[in-house]
Amino acid sequence: MSALPFLDLRGIRRADVANDALSGLTVTFMSIPQGVAYAMIAGLPPVMGLYAACIPAIVGAVFRSSRHVITGPSNALSLLVGEGLAAQAGLDPIGTALLLALLIGGMQVAAGVLRLGVLVDYISLPVVLGYITGAGVLIGVGQLPNLTQTAGGSGHIINKFGVWGSHLQEANLMAIAVGAATAAFIVILRKIDKRIPGPILVLVIATVVSWLMGLREMGMATIADQAPVPTGLPPLTVPDLDGWSAVLSLAVAGTVLSLVESSSVARAVSAKTGQRLAVSTEFVGQGLANVAAAFTGGY
Repeated sequence: MSALPFLDLRGIRRADVANDALSGLTVTFMSIPQGVAYAMIAGLPPVMGLYAACIPAIVGAVFRSSRHVITGPSNALSLLVGEGLAAQAGLDPIGTALLLALLIGGMQVAAGVLRLGVLVDYISLPVVLGYITGAGVLIGVGQLPNLTQTAGGSGHIINKFGVWGSHLQEANLMAIAVGAATAAFIVILRKIDKRIPGPILVLVIATVVSWLMGLREMGMATIADQAPVPTGLPPLTVPDLDGWSAVLSLAVAGTVLSLVESSSVARAVSAKTGQRLAVSTEFVGQGLANVAAAFTGGY
């Protein structure tokens, strides 16, 4: 495990710089809607998703092993955090999310230093894939009220779906049309050519159309309606350690899930590119990124 993994950038080819710059620009634009969406899934202010994609992404890139793994929140982990925060009704969601980031980051760093990357090989892949698939279904059902701009339920998925269905007569047809068109365009562009940055194009087009047509004035909800998004750099935050015992089990689950996700992606890409992968170094990089998130308003 290298203490300074970023030193391998000295061997980067000049021909790769342009492609890397384009990829970085694409990921930057993608991280904006994704970060907001993941924060909403976690039941947190949208801005926390943006903060999680800033400083932590830089820290993760500096101390990583794989050049191709992007550090940031994921859908499965956001759902885990959201469900965990909902179960801790007496705790402050924002403070608890910061504490979780610190605990998970510390455990990831410890796993890397102790070279526990080999343990990932013994985790059942079908179990992980099943969890991620189930998370996708739960996320889809949970976001239906946002798509139709109707009331949503809480608790069990059946209850959520039932409450949503009982309010469909109040649905905002314009919101449904915009959401369906957005999803359709992304799928169509991907079918035409996978190299087309469909999500970016659709995001720009939808934003311009919304502004020109005044959709917000016509009742269309926006991110600003969920919570204000302040300008400026991420703030300095200090997690409160008092409630660590209440979320320790959630932190352990988040650590395992995040390590499996990141190592699976890193190994898959490494097999295609031929780049050598040090799983333990990857663990440390992801852990330091989470620690950075805890002190810069992310999760």
